[in-house]
Amino acid sequence: MVDSGGMLELGETLEEGVARELREETGLTVRVIDLIEVFDRIYLESTAGAAEGKKGPRFHYVIVDYLCERIGGSGGGKRCDGSRLREEEELESTS
Repeated sequence: MVDSGGMLELGETLEEGVARELREETGLTVRVIDLIEVFDRIYLESTAGAAEGKKGPRFHYVIVDYLCERIGGSGGGKRCDGSRLREEEELESTS
């Protein structure tokens, strides 16, 4: 899982953005397979900063998770210090 916190570029589809962000952050080239889940988190203002005691939204994040397949790259992007690629079987044996 990569939590890049990236944003879409103008005219870019969600799938294109996922592939680009993963390439930039991890050095991996991926094929986007399927949408897993979409959820959001809304963080309200503190009461000290809210007008008339009403709490309004301060931040609203929308998180979109995709299943991807690595089709190239060896890792080593800017978010990969100390990490390494693992085979699926390795992950299953540690759970």
